[in-house]
Amino acid sequence: MEPLPKSGLYYPNNLARITLIALENVVGTNGVNALLNLANKREYIGNFPPDNMEAEFDFADLSCIIGSLDDMYGARGSRALALRAGIATFDVALKNIGEAVDVNDEGFIALPDVEKIRVGLSLVGITFSQSTKNIPAIREEGDNFIYSVAYCPICWGRKTEEPSCHILTGLLKGALKWVTHGSDYNVSQVTAHSCGAETCDFVVPKTPIR
Repeated sequence: MEPLPKSGLYYPNNLARITLIALENVVGTNGVNALLNLANKREYIGNFPPDNMEAEFDFADLSCIIGSLDDMYGARGSRALALRAGIATFDVALKNIGEAVDVNDEGFIALPDVEKIRVGLSLVGITFSQSTKNIPAIREEGDNFIYSVAYCPICWGRKTEEPSCHILTGLLKGALKWVTHGSDYNVSQVTAHSCGAETCDFVVPKTPIR
C-alpha cells in the first residue's frame, strides 16, 4: 500500500503496540512482518512502538497498516482477521488499564443489560482514545446505540467502497461480550471517513443475538 500523508494526529504508543500484538496473534509473526513490509512500515518489524502512553503513533501509519490487510487477504479475509484482532485488542487493553470495571460485582451483575452496554461502550471510548482527546460520541436511537468517532485512526486518509473499520467493530463486540458475561451483539458500521462521511458510526443493538 502506498504511504499516506501524515495526519498530525497521534495514537498512544501502547495502544498501537497492543494493536500490532493482536494482529500478530491472529496472523503470526511472519504475517505481521509481511503486513508491515507491505504497508512500508518496515521500521516496526521486530520493533513495535514502546509500551508507554506518549501520543506519538500517527493515525496515518496505523490506517496504512490496517489498510494493507485488504491487500494481503482481500476484503472478506481481512474483515474476519480484523474482527478477531479487534476483540484481542480489547482483551489486552482491558488488562493494560487494570480492569477498571468489576463485571463480577453483584451490583454490576444486577444492572439491566442496556446499562451494561453503556458501560462497555464508554470503556471502549476510554481504551480507544486515551491521550488523543478523541472521545467518541454515544447516543441512543430507538432500539440501538450509535457509537460515533469523529477522528478515526483505523481508516484515516484512506478511501474504501464501504465502511471497513473492522478492528473497532471487534473492540466493541469484545467489550459488550465482557460486560454482559458472554452475550454476542451484532455490531455493524454504517458510515466511515474512508467513504466520505464526517464520522465513523457504528450501530449497537440493545438486544443480543438470540
